[in-house]
Amino acid sequence: MKYDEFVAHVRVQIDGVLSDCKPLKDAIENLLSASHPARSDLVDKLKGAQRLETVISEYLRPATVSCLKNLDCAGRDFKKRWDAAREVLAWLCVLSVRDGWQIVTKITGKQGSDCFFEIPVKTELGVEILCSHYHRRRVAFPENPPMKSDIPGRDRFSAELPGGSFEPNVAVDEFIRLNIWRQVFPREESKDRLSNMEIERLDDELEERSKYNETEHHYLSFSPMQSTPLKNDEFLCRLLGKLPHLRVFRMGDGSCPLLVATESKMLAAITGFLKLPEYLRKRP
Repeated sequence: MKYDEFVAHVRVQIDGVLSDCKPLKDAIENLLSASHPARSDLVDKLKGAQRLETVISEYLRPATVSCLKNLDCAGRDFKKRWDAAREVLAWLCVLSVRDGWQIVTKITGKQGSDCFFEIPVKTELGVEILCSHYHRRRVAFPENPPMKSDIPGRDRFSAELPGGSFEPNVAVDEFIRLNIWRQVFPREESKDRLSNMEIERLDDELEERSKYNETEHHYLSFSPMQSTPLKNDEFLCRLLGKLPHLRVFRMGDGSCPLLVATESKMLAAITGFLKLPEYLRKRP
């Protein structure tokens, strides 16, 4: 899908969400009608001179607060309107990537195989936005964003191995079992060990979801400063030997201006928005 086609697709998706949530649609349109030019929408604002954090702070956030503030936070109407607002934000986020960007640099391991991709952003949120943009999908926020300085993608696998050995021969199967199998197949009975057939089944599932599932995009991401076995070249090559359809990204320093906004400002705006229900619950 070409970029202009993707922008049109995002506009259709947002229009569809707002058509099903008239209070949010009316609140946004009231704010847009007072802006210049008046005949525009959120996509126009974002693709114009305004950054994502500005679109959030001047339009989406006040409109969301306006249509939620008088509702019971535990009620159905509150949930419906909040879910709609989150989905609008998820689609807007993928348009915060500059047109014509290059996603990754392929890194080759010591054994000559492709180990991982380096992605020039420095936050988990940045990784999720770039991956979503690349796959032409909306951003997948976690249901309950962690009280941390970053927001990982909902379907991103943990890169850490709690209490495990970093010895590649010992740790790879344990890493797959604890960090990947349990997330992909959460309803499966807990296992102490995975068979080769189960690992093959897991890889097939990752391939299937990457091709056809528009709401889930699984991957691993890690920082060079992070304590993770993924920094071990032998470990990573063994992992991808067993799961060749697993995507692994190493974060960079954020120096390449792929995002329209700086990552820190965008992260602050999105984090603040996702905390709105908590803020509204605490209001007098």
